[in-house]
Amino acid sequence: MGAGYLLLDEPTANLAPAEVHSLLARIRSLAADRGVGIVLITHHLEEVLEAADRVGVLRGGQLVAEKPIRDSGTPVTTAELARDMVGRDVGLGIRRAATEPPGARMLELVGVSVPGQLHDVTLRVAAGQLVAVAGVEGNGQSALEDVLSGLAPDATGAVCVAEREIDASTPRAVREVGVGIVPADRYSRGLVKSLAIDTNLAVDSYTTAPLARRWGRLSRSAIRARAERIIEALAVKAQSPRTLAGTLSGGHAQRVVLGRVLDGAPRVLVVAQPTRGLDIGATEFVWDTLVEHRSRGAAILLVSSDLDEICSLADRVVVLYRGRVVAEFDEGPFDREAIGSAMGGFQEAAA
Repeated sequence: MGAGYLLLDEPTANLAPAEVHSLLARIRSLAADRGVGIVLITHHLEEVLEAADRVGVLRGGQLVAEKPIRDSGTPVTTAELARDMVGRDVGLGIRRAATEPPGARMLELVGVSVPGQLHDVTLRVAAGQLVAVAGVEGNGQSALEDVLSGLAPDATGAVCVAEREIDASTPRAVREVGVGIVPADRYSRGLVKSLAIDTNLAVDSYTTAPLARRWGRLSRSAIRARAERIIEALAVKAQSPRTLAGTLSGGHAQRVVLGRVLDGAPRVLVVAQPTRGLDIGATEFVWDTLVEHRSRGAAILLVSSDLDEICSLADRVVVLYRGRVVAEFDEGPFDREAIGSAMGGFQEAAA
């Protein structure tokens, strides 16, 4: 259409790594060869260094830094940008488990299928292990999340927890066997934005003591006390437990979801796209929280399209493409190129 300016908001969110590099090269070409002015909004710092001429950093709604990327005397680093974004040093290095072998098998999917979405998926996660399911958005991850959330009534195959097949027909049935779900969409599935934080923190435990009293009544004091404890433990930035969940930033909304799920001490934790749209500081918090609970023996299934996240956290990687497991990587350090190729459908074989 002959646009002279482009505003691109997280344009690489649903792309495979090879597609990301291709898009960034096209962006550079549009700017350099055709004179198009481009604003690229992204929280992937490597993309900034690869594509941008200048970078501005927003924090708390204010422009806190602005500097050239190219033709500058001192090269800009991702660590420097992260410090500008958060206001402190941030470390997002490898956080894989220590050398202890994984424990007993805690989560197992055997031949799980959802018509038109998942096809004969089999995978296993042991206690004290984090297994990542990698894939470009739209290749069966949502269906996998639905199966493990009790929201896929047409699913076939077996879901086992602690080596026993479970009833995965409803969210409550899944939760009662010790499975905690952190959904990909924290606002539509993780929270009710029009309700207060304390109410959101009670939605999966209001039928049991201490929140539930006799004759179906709820203990408002117990609900508030639980909310205050979780808010303090996870450093949720809110004026009070009665603050509406919809007013929270993405990072603090995710803390509320994590706090509610982890307060139930699940044996199995399923987390889908846990840092999507979060800044570096919030990402660091989420990663450290997952590592902490893995070290306590939780079996964690991480569904993510972020290769940095996968390679930093996972003990094993399973790749989904068009609803099928097309590759498995058993231990790190992982070959990012091989995982990226499998995510894009270029390697339909076990690694």
